[in-house]
Amino acid sequence: MTMTDLNDMSLLDLFLMETGNQSITLTHELSLWDSDHGGDGPNFTVMHRAVHSIAGAARIVDLQEIIDLTQAMEKGIRVASSHPTPEIRNLLEAATNHLGHLTTSNPNQIQESLKEKEGLLADLIKQLRALKTPSIEPGTSTPKTKAPAAAPTSSFASSQGMFPIFTEDAENHLAVLSDNLIQIEKNPTAIVLLESSMRAIHSLKGAARVIGLTDIVTLTHTMEELFIAAQNKILTLTSDHIDTLFSATDLIRSLTKENEETAPQWFESNKKQITALADQIFTIVDKHEQIVVEPAAPIITKTSPEPTTEGKVVGSAKNVSDRLLRVSSQGMNQILALASEAMVESRWLPNLIASLNRLKRQQDTAWYTLEKFRLQLPETGMPIAIAHGLDEISAKLKRNQDFLGTQIAELTEHSTHSVRISNRLHNEVINNRMQPLSEGLIGIPRLVRELARKLNKPVRFEVIGADTLIDRDILEKLESPFTHIVTNAIDHGIETPAEREKSGKPPEATILLNARHHAGMMVITICDDGRGLDYDALRQKAVEKRLVSAKVAAELTETELAHFLFLPNFTTKAVADSTSGRGVGLDIVHNTIREIRGSIELHSTAGQGLTFELQLPLTLSIIRGLLIEINNEPYALPLISIDHAVRLPISEVKEMGNRPYFIFNNRRFGLISAQQTLELKEQTRDDDILSVIVLSSGINSYGLIVDRFHGIRDMVIQPLNQRLGKLRSISAAAIAEDGTPILILDINDLRQTMDHLISGDRLHRITPQIIPSASRSTHKRILVVDDSITVREVERKILTDHGFLVDMAVDGLDGWGMVRRNTYDLIITDIDMPNLDGIELLVHIKNSKEHENIPVIILSYKDREEDKTRGLDAGADYYLTKSSFHDQALIEAVEDLIGTPGEFR
Repeated sequence: MTMTDLNDMSLLDLFLMETGNQSITLTHELSLWDSDHGGDGPNFTVMHRAVHSIAGAARIVDLQEIIDLTQAMEKGIRVASSHPTPEIRNLLEAATNHLGHLTTSNPNQIQESLKEKEGLLADLIKQLRALKTPSIEPGTSTPKTKAPAAAPTSSFASSQGMFPIFTEDAENHLAVLSDNLIQIEKNPTAIVLLESSMRAIHSLKGAARVIGLTDIVTLTHTMEELFIAAQNKILTLTSDHIDTLFSATDLIRSLTKENEETAPQWFESNKKQITALADQIFTIVDKHEQIVVEPAAPIITKTSPEPTTEGKVVGSAKNVSDRLLRVSSQGMNQILALASEAMVESRWLPNLIASLNRLKRQQDTAWYTLEKFRLQLPETGMPIAIAHGLDEISAKLKRNQDFLGTQIAELTEHSTHSVRISNRLHNEVINNRMQPLSEGLIGIPRLVRELARKLNKPVRFEVIGADTLIDRDILEKLESPFTHIVTNAIDHGIETPAEREKSGKPPEATILLNARHHAGMMVITICDDGRGLDYDALRQKAVEKRLVSAKVAAELTETELAHFLFLPNFTTKAVADSTSGRGVGLDIVHNTIREIRGSIELHSTAGQGLTFELQLPLTLSIIRGLLIEINNEPYALPLISIDHAVRLPISEVKEMGNRPYFIFNNRRFGLISAQQTLELKEQTRDDDILSVIVLSSGINSYGLIVDRFHGIRDMVIQPLNQRLGKLRSISAAAIAEDGTPILILDINDLRQTMDHLISGDRLHRITPQIIPSASRSTHKRILVVDDSITVREVERKILTDHGFLVDMAVDGLDGWGMVRRNTYDLIITDIDMPNLDGIELLVHIKNSKEHENIPVIILSYKDREEDKTRGLDAGADYYLTKSSFHDQALIEAVEDLIGTPGEFR
C-alpha cells in the first residue's frame, strides 16, 4: 500500500486495518493455549501489546464500546498470565472473534454493527471485568496448563545451582528499581524512569520464571501492570503506590538473602504476604482501569521498547554470558596476589643488572691490568710460550667481556619489558576491582525518604561524583558509615520546617554527598544545611561524662571538641530512640574508616550545617606510605594516617612531670620513642636532630621518634600469614625494590600503645644519649582485657588509683599476645569479645605451662548461674558481674588474689 492509498483512507479504515492485523496476532496466540505440539503456549506480553494497540486506535475514532472491551481484555490477559484457566481463554477468544467480525464491516456501518451486538459485548465486558486473581493458600497448587505463566505445583522448582545466579541478578534489578522509585516519587511522569523500572521488573520476572519461582512471577507481573498503567497515563504513581512497590521490592530482596536449602521455607512463610501484595497492586490497577478514559490525541512517538518474550530474555542472558565471566571474590583476590607477586619479582631484575654491570667493570679493570702487564713483559726477556699463554688469556677475557656486555644489554631490554608488563597486569587487576561509588549508595535515598517522612522533615538527597571509582572491598564497608552519618544529619542536624522557616531557610533541607579523586585518594564530603554543632553542649557533655575537667574543656578547640562525637556512648541527645541517641553510630563510623586506613574530620558552622570529610585510599591493595628506619630496620606508615613529619632539634624538647613534649603549630605534643612503643631495645642516639612523626589519637596527639625518614613510596600490600595471628603494632608487609621486606605499622595499635604509655606514666626521657629501659617496677602489673574502651578506662582508673600498673588489650586475641610478651601478676577479662572471647583466652592461659599460674578475674555482663559456672570451670579465680560492679568489690578481689601493689607473696 502506497502513501497515497493511506492518505485516501479514512480514520475508520485505518482502525479496521489495525484491528484486523492485531486480531490475527491474538488468534495465533490463543491457538497456542491448548496446543499439543510441545510449544511454550501463548505469549501474554504479545497479546497485551496487541490489545493495547487496538485500544489506542479505538480512542482515535472514539469507539467507546471497543475501548471498554479492550480494557476488559487487558484485565483478562493480566489474570491469565499468572492464573490461566479455560474460562478466561474462552472469554478472550469470544472477544477476539467479535473484533475479527468487526473488521469485515463497512466503515460506515461500524456503529450499527456495534449496536446490534451491544448486549453480547456488555455481557462479555462484565465477565472479563469480574475476573479476580485467585488467592494462593498454603499447600494448594495453581491450575495446570501449558501456558508459560502457569504455576507448577511447587512455588520453588529451581534448577540445581541456578538460585545463586538468580539472587545476584535480582539484587541488581532491585537496586535499579529502588533508585528509580525514589526519583519517580518526585517526578511521576518521567518516561525514562518508568521505562527503566519496567525493564528491571520484566527482567526480574523472566529470571524468576526460568527457575520456577511462580509466586515471584505473579508478584512481579502485577508490579509490571502497575507501571504499564502509569506509562499509559491511566494512573499517576503516588507516595502510597511507591510505598506498596517498596514493600514488594523489600519482600523479594529478603528472598535473595536465602539459599537453595532455605528458600522453600521462605516461600512457605511468605506465601500469604506475596498474595496480599499482588492483590493490593492488582486492585490499584483494576480500580483505575475501570474509570472511563476520555478520547485522547494519538500518540505517534514510541515510548517503550519492543516486547520481549521470555524465550528472548533467556537468549539475551545467554548473549550477555558470552561477554561476561563470573569470578568469585576469592578468585579475584588470588589473581591480585599473583599479579602483585609478579610485579615485585620483576623489580628485582634491575638490581641484578646493576650487579652484573659492577662485575663487568671489574672485568674491564682486570683486562686492562693484564694488558698493561703483558705489553711490559717482552722487555724482560719472557719466554715465548709464556707470552703466547698470556695472549690467549687476554683474548678469552676480552671475549667474556663482550659476551657479558651483550647479555647485560639483552637482560636490560627484557627487564624493561617485564617491569612494564607486570605493572600493566597489576594495574589492570586493580582496575577490575574498582566499582563506582553509586554501588554503595543504593539504599541511602530510600533511607532518607523513610526517615524524612517519619520525622516530618522534608529532605532532598543529592550526589555529585556517583561514578567515582573505588576498590570494592572499601565500598562494601562504607554502607554502614553512610547510613549512620545520614541518620544523624536528619535526626540531630536538620531542623523542623517551622524552625527552618524562622531561620530563613527553605522548608526542604538538603544533604549533599560529593565524591572526587584528589592526590591519589578518594575524598568524600557529606554536608547538610541544618543547625550545625553546638560546641557548648559538647563541652558540657564531655565534662559531665568526666572525659576531661572543666578547666581542660574550656581550652579545647572546636576540632578537638568535635572528636568527642566519635567516642562510644557519647551523645548530646537527651533521650535515645529507635533512630539515634545511643552514642554508637559515629563510633562505628570512626572505627570503620580507621579500619580501611582512612581518616574522618568534622567541620561545622553554627546555623549553617555540618560537613563530614572522609579521606580514603582508592584501594587496599596498594599503600602510599612513609618509609622510616627503626633500629636499622625498614618500616612504613600509611601516609593518610600521618599528620606531619618534622625534623626537631633536641634542644626544643621540654619536660613536664617527667613527660617529654614539644611545641608545634602552637600545640603541645607528647614525645614517645618508636623503640619503646614497639618494645625494641633502645639504642644510643648521637645526633641532635630528632625525626618525629606527628600522629593523632582522638583528642590527643603525639610525636613518634624514629631513627630517620627514607621518603614516600607506593607499596604493594602483602598480607601476613594467618597462622601468625595478630601481631601487635604490625598490620601487613611489603617488599622493597631490592627485595628487602618492609613491615607496615598498625596505626591503631600505635595510638593505643601511646595512650597506654602516657596514662601509665611510663615514658622514657628523651636526651641525646637514650638510656636503655629501666628494670621492671616492683609494683604489681595487671592486664585488663575488654572490647569496650569505656570499661577498660574505668577499670584502669580504679586500679591505678590504688597503685597497680595496668596494661590494656582490646580483645582476647590482643590479650593473649600481650600475655605471651609480658609478665603479669593478674588478668581481668570480659567474656563477649571479637576474635577471641574471654573463655577461649582463659583456656589458652591455663593450657600454657608458662602462664597457667596467673590468676584470672572474669568481669562480665552475663549474670546467669550457668555463665558463672562456665567461667569458673574454665579456670577463673573470681567471677564478677558488671551489673552489680563497684570499685571496692574489684579491689577486694584483686588484693585477695595478689595482695596490695607493693606486697609480694
